[in-house]
Amino acid sequence: MTAGGLQRGSYIWCIKGPTYLANFGSVTLAGAPTTQVEMGLMKAGDLDGDNVVNTSDFNFLRGNFGIGGAPPIWVGGP
Repeated sequence: MTAGGLQRGSYIWCIKGPTYLANFGSVTLAGAPTTQVEMGLMKAGDLDGDNVVNTSDFNFLRGNFGIGGAPPIWVGGP
């Protein structure tokens, strides 16, 4: 990610991808041209995008079980 326009200081970050639970953390920008941030392992299973793995996600998975290729299809998802 490019953060060239951000001022020095502490920031809270959040990263979330389709079908993954969000990861959160903090980073301090000290004016260096590059800052490395470890964002951790992305845990999968959030098929409806609400950042919770529950029966709703299971029902999406069950409805798409055996269909190869792309991630499960849901209504109202990302």
